[in-house]
Amino acid sequence: MNCISLSGKIGSGKSSLSSQISELTGMPKVSFGDYVRYLAKKTGRDPGDRSTLQDIGEELVSGDIVGFCWAVLGQSVHPIENGRVIDGVRHVAVLNCLRSIILPSQLIHFHIEVDSAVLEQRLKIRGEEKINLSHSTEVDVVERLSQNADYVLDGSRTIEALSADIRGILSKAN
Repeated sequence: MNCISLSGKIGSGKSSLSSQISELTGMPKVSFGDYVRYLAKKTGRDPGDRSTLQDIGEELVSGDIVGFCWAVLGQSVHPIENGRVIDGVRHVAVLNCLRSIILPSQLIHFHIEVDSAVLEQRLKIRGEEKINLSHSTEVDVVERLSQNADYVLDGSRTIEALSADIRGILSKAN
């Protein structure tokens, strides 16, 4: 079975989409963001502070990237052969690491693009107006992950429409 990963800017809808895809496919969802928040809490740092989470993510990627990826995949007890929906890929190096870890299974990567006006509106609703897009955990999301994706989706569309697109792509891949 294939694994699915999603990337996109903060507020692009990737977490909502990954939850829906997990429900529709029966594949367990794992999340880089959830894992980083868990580590923040475990180490006494604020799991709600975006800057703290970005710094922890940077430490993990520049340290043991393979261990980081395995820890995220390990959020589910199901065998990797059963597939995963992997939420929150933020680095090309992480994407490449995941692709090598899950072999011989295939990783299908979706990047969610959203125009800046839609993003600003979503972030405002969430109470997040300032995001440091120059932080190392955001640079690949902004500049490189769309170029390394198997599919780029328009995140201004509804979650239902995007999940229908993904289901169609997955039915052709299996």
